[in-house]
Amino acid sequence: SSRKDVDSDSLRATPAGFTRYEKGLCRDAWFCATVSVALPGEVEISDDTPLRTVYLAKSGDLEVSIAVGPALDCRSPGLTEEEQLKKQASYYLENYVWMAANPGIGTNFGNATLDGYPALVVEFSAPQRDLANIHGVLGLMLTPWGKVVPVSCSSDHASSTQLQTLCEKVITSVSLRR
Repeated sequence: SSRKDVDSDSLRATPAGFTRYEKGLCRDAWFCATVSVALPGEVEISDDTPLRTVYLAKSGDLEVSIAVGPALDCRSPGLTEEEQLKKQASYYLENYVWMAANPGIGTNFGNATLDGYPALVVEFSAPQRDLANIHGVLGLMLTPWGKVVPVSCSSDHASSTQLQTLCEKVITSVSLRR
């Protein structure tokens, strides 16, 4: 499941003030991968299941939740990489935004490459139960194994440059190995 990673096999640099954590994602006998992500400040694991882990990280005055997983099946064969990633982003925002009362809404979509994989980075917001709205960044990597691996970083603090910068560092630190 999830563990702190001291001697990472990842070639990705860990930013100063961040610690690298690993999460094993195994959907079935055919797909098993390890996601490595750099997390800021003080980190604790809030929710850890075989399919997903949610970390709570405190960096200065900002508290963020980082969700790794679950690995999603590519549902629509024949789509381009970009179409597949947008479809999976919508699916994730509708079903997996941690602590959201209703589906998340993507506000800015950008194609990217994360750890060499085709990716989509999405800024999003979502209503939260009786609290302030959630704002965050979602990164989805399209693997050659027919899976999309999501990592999200969010906070219930008002959308800010500090949150955006922190979440972008988390998302761009992601590495995946099988």
